[in-house]
Amino acid sequence: MTFRLVRRATATAVLGLVLVLPACGSSGSSSADTAKAKDAKRVAALAADVKDLQGRVADLEGGSTEGKDMAEEDAAETTDGQEGVDDTAGEEKPAAGEKKAAGEKKAAGDAHAATGETDAAAGDAHADGGHAAPASAAGSASHWGYADAKHWGELADEFATCSIGEQQSPIDLTRAAPTAIQDAQLAYHASPATIVDNGHTVQVNLADGGTATIDGHEYKLVQFHFHAPSEHTVDGEHAPVEVHFVHKDAEGKLAVIGVMVLNGTANEGFGPIVGGVPADHTETPLAAPIDVRALLPEHLMAYRYAGSLTTPPCTEGVAWSVLVEPIRWSPAQVKSLTTHFAEPNNRPVQKRGERALRLDVAVG
Repeated sequence: MTFRLVRRATATAVLGLVLVLPACGSSGSSSADTAKAKDAKRVAALAADVKDLQGRVADLEGGSTEGKDMAEEDAAETTDGQEGVDDTAGEEKPAAGEKKAAGEKKAAGDAHAATGETDAAAGDAHADGGHAAPASAAGSASHWGYADAKHWGELADEFATCSIGEQQSPIDLTRAAPTAIQDAQLAYHASPATIVDNGHTVQVNLADGGTATIDGHEYKLVQFHFHAPSEHTVDGEHAPVEVHFVHKDAEGKLAVIGVMVLNGTANEGFGPIVGGVPADHTETPLAAPIDVRALLPEHLMAYRYAGSLTTPPCTEGVAWSVLVEPIRWSPAQVKSLTTHFAEPNNRPVQKRGERALRLDVAVG
């Protein structure tokens, strides 16, 4: 197993904090000194958390009891002929026996989900690829899948942005500029939720999950869904899973918070979700309300950039925040989720172009 994604991302986060400190104020100013002290405390706290995380990673790689258990579980899964997840490549490896079932499932899923994308705030019934999108895309193209992601723009006129857009998502998260802006301000609360496998992703729809304020703008949390392997990469590396938390404001503008998932120990918060996916494409209520804040990592430092939907019609104008700190699931949880997908459901990384990629740093 490798955990380079954690080490690189967390190291980048700490470096970004250190680099930005001199710009937070001038010498001789009491307010500047106070701001510096707060930033220094934040750096120290994050550094301590990073050190602890790296220590636990080293234990896993060094053959601790926890690491051995994980290795034995992975080995058992491989022996049984099931797919495994490589932490470095983040790719599914379906066994031959599963490919037939996957093909049957894809056909059923396409018939169910290819009718178009959901307007997440309006609460429409389905959501291709998980992201919200204009209802006008419904029924505009017969079928789309991830195997032909490079040709989405050719499937329908409405999908042309997938080919010609200049601010497409996902991207590789490297060479971010530390910027003195606050983390997202979350006001989430527990909400009744439903879960559905729509043929392209597993999605959890929230009745009223609360709000997120990003760059001073408030958005309502409407749903979250999963991609395996991750859509965004860090220094070219995928994580086994990426979770997208989709938000929408009163004018219909979208903001997505992405969270990387690495192999580790079982995640209790995601347990009922991963284990509660219906076997068919029926939208089913979850037994208990979902508090999304409890599903996120402690630190909300994020890579920020202007991007798009990662599914047709690839609409641009989406405010992306991908958290630096990952969360962890057990290999069994990763496998349980990915078996619901007929194929890896990640769009290939797109060109960043001249877009700014910021690493947010709270000033106070």
